[in-house]
Amino acid sequence: MANCRALVIVLPCYGALEIVGVIIIIIIITGYGHVSPLSDGGKIFCVVYAIVGIPLTLILFTALVERLMMITSFMYDALLAGFAQSFRVLYVRLTHVFIVFCFVLVVLFLIPSAIFTIIETNWNFLDAFYYCFISMTTIGLGDYIPGDELQQSYRPLYKICAACQ
Repeated sequence: MANCRALVIVLPCYGALEIVGVIIIIIIITGYGHVSPLSDGGKIFCVVYAIVGIPLTLILFTALVERLMMITSFMYDALLAGFAQSFRVLYVRLTHVFIVFCFVLVVLFLIPSAIFTIIETNWNFLDAFYYCFISMTTIGLGDYIPGDELQQSYRPLYKICAACQ
């Protein structure tokens, strides 16, 4: 257990997948669920890692938003070119916003909620949707924690994927 002193959370020792999951949780959703360092070294590591990781994550999100803006601008221009003669520009803009809203709703909330409903045996769709909403809005209350059952198949991998959600 000499290599497990930096991060002692809930389990006595971590494998590589668990450590990756903790690192993702520190950067993306700090303070979510049962994950917290207990040793002094683990606490210092989390602080330093968050100080470096959070700005890098913001830079990554900025680059991602720039790429997504190119796609949505292209879609808006295509809608404008196709419907500007038939409809007012306001209606084309509202249609564009509605399409983007529906895409975000389906991709970030409905599909993950359906997946969580299947994987988490004691969650219904509302519980899963609530978890997705609370997580995506970075509220992170920790009242629902995916992968909390010890007998769950591929639990470390599942926890990493749920943290990335």
